[in-house]
Amino acid sequence: MDNIDNVNLELRIHYFFASDDIHQMDAKLHNEFEAQFLRAIDVLKTNIGNNFKVDILAKEQGSFMETFVIPFVKEPLVNLFNSFVNKFFSSDLKQKAELSLSEDRIKLYSEIKEKIKNNEISATEAELIVSDQKIQKCISENYKIIKESPVSKITTQTKLSNQKLPISETVISRSEFDTKIIKTEVIEQTIETTNTTIGILSPVLQEGHGTKWRGMYSGSTIDFKIEDKEFLKQVYNNEIKFGANTTITCTLQISTKETYENNEKINEDKISYIVTDVSQWADDETFMSNSKKYKKLNNNAKNYGTQLEINFSE
Repeated sequence: MDNIDNVNLELRIHYFFASDDIHQMDAKLHNEFEAQFLRAIDVLKTNIGNNFKVDILAKEQGSFMETFVIPFVKEPLVNLFNSFVNKFFSSDLKQKAELSLSEDRIKLYSEIKEKIKNNEISATEAELIVSDQKIQKCISENYKIIKESPVSKITTQTKLSNQKLPISETVISRSEFDTKIIKTEVIEQTIETTNTTIGILSPVLQEGHGTKWRGMYSGSTIDFKIEDKEFLKQVYNNEIKFGANTTITCTLQISTKETYENNEKINEDKISYIVTDVSQWADDETFMSNSKKYKKLNNNAKNYGTQLEINFSE
């Protein structure tokens, strides 16, 4: 490509409607669609460290078109923006960013910024940049919005102002809009374990001083909440002394949460731990004590001539 300094890059977006009788669309939907597109451009600017300007031309009569202009564009930005437009408006099914680790993205973007300054950037590097997850989400939101309009097809044409032929053209029909939408699924599961033991590492001794305790469970350190109000009352009243070997016997709920986008997991499992009932606790001298609630339950059971299945040490 010849030296193109001081040449404008133009992107023309043409909206087609399902019927020739339709010549308008909801203004709010259009503005939201356009806002997502510009928001994605802002992400692109941040990633490459180039705050290039984007203008818009006056609309032409007799059609519904938008023409965006980047004045005085340089060649590396032309290649990058071309990849960006293809990602946004083609029926490409690849939605997932190829770089998922933030440190890898930071390293890549730093390298890209230097290459743009030196007028160098490969097609592969451009593709990685425009596959940013934030850009992908803007694209997804865009097509959720446009699905609510009468738009049946969108075409784009990217060209330089000093050339007649376009650099690239894209087309995406309404039937393909769903391929651009990220499909999110959240899977949650809770398992409850009774009569299990947690070694207390860091208790919450005063009410209002946080809710997460820290302890050892199955050989791992966990942060957990306690919802047993009777037991917490004993703790806050200093009726239970905590030392290096304090343990509780309890009912523990373990909840996991996984998030998938387009059937691929996008983050690590989120695990939460909640102690719903504390039946026993043991101090450093291995003295076993029932919590007040379980003492009461046991006494009530004895009064009715029954015995709880839980065997408490007195």
